[in-house]
Amino acid sequence: MPSLSSEDFCQSDLSTSLRDLLAYVSLLASHSHQKRDFKTHYKSGNEPCTSVDLAVNDILKERLLSIYPKAYWLSEESKDTKERIGKDSVWIVDPIDGTSDFASGNHEYSISVGLCKNRFPILGGVALPPQRRVIVGNQEKGIRDSLFSLPEEKDIDTKAGELSWEEFSEKLLPRLSWKEKDVHLPQGKEISLSKAKILVSKTEWKNKRLNPAAEEFHCIPQASIARKLALLAVGEADLIVSVFPKQEWDIAGGTALILSHPHHSVKDLLAFQDHLFNSDETKSFGLVAGENHLVESFFRYFQNHQMKCYKSYV
Repeated sequence: MPSLSSEDFCQSDLSTSLRDLLAYVSLLASHSHQKRDFKTHYKSGNEPCTSVDLAVNDILKERLLSIYPKAYWLSEESKDTKERIGKDSVWIVDPIDGTSDFASGNHEYSISVGLCKNRFPILGGVALPPQRRVIVGNQEKGIRDSLFSLPEEKDIDTKAGELSWEEFSEKLLPRLSWKEKDVHLPQGKEISLSKAKILVSKTEWKNKRLNPAAEEFHCIPQASIARKLALLAVGEADLIVSVFPKQEWDIAGGTALILSHPHHSVKDLLAFQDHLFNSDETKSFGLVAGENHLVESFFRYFQNHQMKCYKSYV
């Protein structure tokens, strides 16, 4: 992958490079997930972190900063030194979004990468490792939805999970089979909230934090906000709603994907405004994403029914 300077970034397309890198870390993650070959420890707040989170984080940091060295770094699994504050560009990464589900054997986890410039996400990629699916997009080039498959050789899946990036690039990447499509969502469908397919958090659903909306609308509980944003970006849902706080690394990659579509938006639900990334406070409160008219309709519903956004995961 070539290294980019800040001067030539805007004229360059990183989508293929990011796609290939996400395919690689997807294989590493899915290999460990299938074999149950990882260790788990708990951070403050009793949040799980696995050895896979850390390994994927290290690989992404090395490779992404080699692509665009002038960008700074913000990741759930790296110490935040605050040197990034006020800087022009920053990679914002969640190496495993949905670690609890990953650790428990659930397949609803993802890997999220966003590149933010002047506090807005301009490039995003979300990998869904169990499906061998990578979704990458930016406002200039749009979104490409990619499925990849391995050569039909005995034990190739195991080998793929053990390859270094250099070995993968040289030996396996040229042999991957890709099934890809560009995603163009129809505009102005004017679907109503009552007809919309709304993806929501499993935890929020279980704890009844989304009522009365959860009782009135077609809400589908799933894990991983990055995964949900990616599915919305390729048209497999109409709206995403969350009333729990989100960290920037949870949503940067998926937000970039959503904003690749004209007439779509991602709003902080509490303030109903675009989230400005690379902030000192990395947490936002509530989220609604989708086509603009649906986003606005839900916000009116949220206000009229005096729904709440929560400052912590309760």
